[in-house]
Amino acid sequence: KPNPWGVKVFMLCGASGVVYDFLVYQGSTTELSSENKQTFGVTGAFVLHLAARIPDGIGHKLFFDNYFTSLPVLRVLLEKRIYAAGTIQKSRTEKCPLKTEKQLKKEGRGSSDYLVSSDGKIVITRWMDNRAVNLASNCVGVDDEDVVSRWSKADRDYISVKRPAVVKKYNESMGGVDKTDFLVSLYRTSIRSRKWMLRVIVHFFPLCVTNSWLKYRHHAQLRGISTKEQMDLLEFTLAVVESLAKACSLNHGRARAAPRALSYGLRSGGENKGEESRRTVPPLSAQGLREPTLAWHLRACICRLLSTSVRAVFAAFVLL
Repeated sequence: KPNPWGVKVFMLCGASGVVYDFLVYQGSTTELSSENKQTFGVTGAFVLHLAARIPDGIGHKLFFDNYFTSLPVLRVLLEKRIYAAGTIQKSRTEKCPLKTEKQLKKEGRGSSDYLVSSDGKIVITRWMDNRAVNLASNCVGVDDEDVVSRWSKADRDYISVKRPAVVKKYNESMGGVDKTDFLVSLYRTSIRSRKWMLRVIVHFFPLCVTNSWLKYRHHAQLRGISTKEQMDLLEFTLAVVESLAKACSLNHGRARAAPRALSYGLRSGGENKGEESRRTVPPLSAQGLREPTLAWHLRACICRLLSTSVRAVFAAFVLL
C-alpha cells in the first residue's frame, strides 16, 4: 500500500468498498487451515478462508490480484460455483504455451492469446497493453472484446485498443480494497502507543465508520435521496462521534461525592502501644507524582474494549 505501517489485514471487499470480512496476519499463528496451506500455499489459504463466508451455489464473482491467484484455487472455487478471475504470475500458469511477449508486441498493442485447460474449467489469457498481462479465470476469457482508449507515448495521443472480456470484468470489479484504504486514511484515528494490539484496534474504529457510511449512502440512494442531501464522510463521522459522546456521557443521575482521603495507621513507639495514631497520606503532587488525567481514563476505556472480539464488534457494524 502507499503508506504501509507494519500490520497486514487481508480483507474481502465489494466493488463499492464495503468490507464483508477480514483477517489480521499474525505470522505462523494466523487462523488458516494447515491443510489448505499445504495444498494451496499461504496465499491460496487466505482466499479460501475469506471465501468460506460466500454462499455456495449462488454464482457470486470473486476477483483478486496475482499475489493470490493460482489454478488450483480457481478449480476449488468453481466447485462451489464461485466464479473468479485475477491476474496471475507467469510461474503459476503451469507452463501454459501462450504466445510470448515478443510475439504479441509484433502484433501490436491490444493483441491477446488464450488457452483453455483440458477439462474446460480454466482459461488463461495473455493480453498486450504497455506490457504483457497474464490473467486466469474459471468463468470468462477473451470473448466479447471491446475497444478502449489508451494513451500512447509514441504517438502522443490516445489510441483505440482492444480489450478482452476478462480484463474488462477485472477492472470493473477490482478497487474495493483501495477505496476502503483511501476512505480510512482521510480521518484516521491516531494513537501514540507502540503496542501493536492497540494500533490494530484503533485502526478498526474508522474502518467501522467508513463501512457504515458506505451502507448509509447505499440505503439513501434506494430511498431516492439525492447526493447533495446525503451526509459526506466527515459529517457522518462527526454525527457518530456526537451520538457516542451523548450515549457515554458520565452525567447520569446524582453526582457522586468526592472520595475520602486515604489514610494508614502507624503504631506509636511510646507508652500507649495499644493506641494508633492516624496520618493522612499526602497528595500525589507532594510526592512528585501526577494526578490522573482524562487521557488515562480514556486509555482505560480502550483497554476494556480490547476484551471484546474485534471481529464481533465489526460484524455488529456490518449488520446495521
